[in-house]
Amino acid sequence: MNTESVNEKLLDKVRELCREFSVGADINNESVLQKIISSDEPLIVDVGGYNGSSVRKYTELFPKSIIYSLEPFPRSYSQLCKLESNRVKTFNLGLSSHKGTETFYVNKLNETNSLLSFSKDVKDTWCGLEGLITEAKIECKFVTLDEFISAHEIKHVDLLKLDVQGAEFKVLEGSKNALSEKRIYAIQMELILADTYIGQKSMRYYFDLFKKFGYQPYSMTDFATTKKELLQCDIFFVSGK
Repeated sequence: MNTESVNEKLLDKVRELCREFSVGADINNESVLQKIISSDEPLIVDVGGYNGSSVRKYTELFPKSIIYSLEPFPRSYSQLCKLESNRVKTFNLGLSSHKGTETFYVNKLNETNSLLSFSKDVKDTWCGLEGLITEAKIECKFVTLDEFISAHEIKHVDLLKLDVQGAEFKVLEGSKNALSEKRIYAIQMELILADTYIGQKSMRYYFDLFKKFGYQPYSMTDFATTKKELLQCDIFFVSGK
């Protein structure tokens, strides 16, 4: 099968998803963010701050933004905290469905660390990608988003970014007050489509959840693929108020 035919098959899958979920697709995250964020000084809650890559992106796009970035894994947080400033606040903390310590799976490829363990066939799914091996399990501190924004007296969130490797549903379970009160305008969420983590939720699950709280799908972008399969993408939702 030639590359052109492979790419066309993947494009067909993207088009199929767009039709099924009544949502468009954009070239990249930056173009979507610039469309949906109208404030000159947006407040951003960055869940899954990792080594600070998302903080760097947001500060470049929105130089006057206020960013709260959370990362539970100490080694990654040691990089993230170097970006602390009067506009960037960092926390060695994760968000989940409840407050307390939880088991956190530390993988050789640290960007895949998660509250969820790998599925049995993860290496086959990701075509033998190096680093999909769990090296340790540690206990990390977690709170809910509702508790976090209350503790920091955050009245409104322009953008909630979720990239927590399949455990986004746990964060949203702890965000019900903020969602129902429309204290969050836009959500940018990484969604893993392929079988990667035990317990990960489907695309339909998230679309139904956001619809329940009055949020509308805005766009899908940043598709990751193999030659035959869509692996993950970013999805944006906005408040329908």
